[in-house]
Amino acid sequence: MIIEIFTTALLLLTLWFLWENRRRRSSPPGPLKLPLLGTLPQIFAASPVSYLAMDKLSKQYGDLMSIKLGFVDAVVVSSYDAIKDLCQKEETLGRQCDGIWWDRNLKKNQGLGFSNDEPWAEMRKFCRDSLRNYGFGSREAMEYLVMDELLELVKYIDQHRRRHPEGRIKFSTNYFHFSFANLMASMLIGKRFSYDDYDLQELLVHGHNFIKNGIVGAGILTAYPFLKSIFPETSGYKTQIEAMYGIQRIAQHMLNRRRTEDYKMNPRCFTDDFLNKIDEDASNPQPIFTADNYKVVFGDLMQGGTDTTGNSVNFTLLLLTAHQDVQEKLYKEIENICGIDKYPSLEDKPSMIYTQAVLLEGYRWGRILVHGLPKKVTEDFVYREYTFRKVDNRISILLKTVCKLM
Repeated sequence: MIIEIFTTALLLLTLWFLWENRRRRSSPPGPLKLPLLGTLPQIFAASPVSYLAMDKLSKQYGDLMSIKLGFVDAVVVSSYDAIKDLCQKEETLGRQCDGIWWDRNLKKNQGLGFSNDEPWAEMRKFCRDSLRNYGFGSREAMEYLVMDELLELVKYIDQHRRRHPEGRIKFSTNYFHFSFANLMASMLIGKRFSYDDYDLQELLVHGHNFIKNGIVGAGILTAYPFLKSIFPETSGYKTQIEAMYGIQRIAQHMLNRRRTEDYKMNPRCFTDDFLNKIDEDASNPQPIFTADNYKVVFGDLMQGGTDTTGNSVNFTLLLLTAHQDVQEKLYKEIENICGIDKYPSLEDKPSMIYTQAVLLEGYRWGRILVHGLPKKVTEDFVYREYTFRKVDNRISILLKTVCKLM
């Protein structure tokens, strides 16, 4: 009996290796793929930090590297030219929406960040047009919103400074997250939050928890999705789901509040426009604009417009703290060009060469995103004599390597 089981297992293993080896001939090079484990052992051996492991392995196998995370095949792209070529292909325009992202989309093809085909195209066009109506993309309108929020931020920090007996403040990473969340809120719901507002505080906490716990369990859950049901707490899945529902509860609250306003005759924000589209789409048997879709889009825009931007500013401030000489030169340029009685404006930008250089250096060092959002192959295609398959290929963009070229 034992011999039969061993023989059968050996035969299946041999067939698997033959089949996998045949596919490898037309795929980009990469580590040896093992049954059940894929290339996870080699990835963990290279580094316990996933993007460092990918960076190290890419130097060995090239800017197109095949990997297998458990049962999931992927190609890691790590050079500027390859990323540019592949992201421009029509066959790679798909968004990979599974696992926690499918749950976040309420198990529907909706939202902005992880939807596909007509729902994505329709929502993208609507979001672009609506946000433009309320200042997005307009130099004058955005500068007004930014300056207004900046004054509120300075006032808030000054209040904290006055409370300290020695006039000091304890730096909080939330300061700039408050500001950027309010910039989005001004366009999304037509008003800004007080920095002490409960909804604003909850939005930031839920957004932070969603991202933080995704880092803990994302790789394992991508490789073995069924583990989220077995180890929901250890994998971080439970906390992510709670954070997702928290953000969507606030979104529903904002939608209900705007419904009580005169949104039809006097639309004043993105949510008003969305409510009008919900009313127009109500007779459609498969409506794109629904309350559920609004909740997902609200989360996409708030998180996309708050976390990465706020973290970039925080990182630049940390760099300035570590480099006092740069901080002093920056202060002198601002003082010389703007004086001490006025805030810098976009009109001053051409004259503030050193300030622009400091900001660009902060962006270069502050690699807030080291992985781009995974792309889905929608049709088989060939690139550099390698075959990318619709059935089993997702494309992972390694941004860390590209940052070195900037």
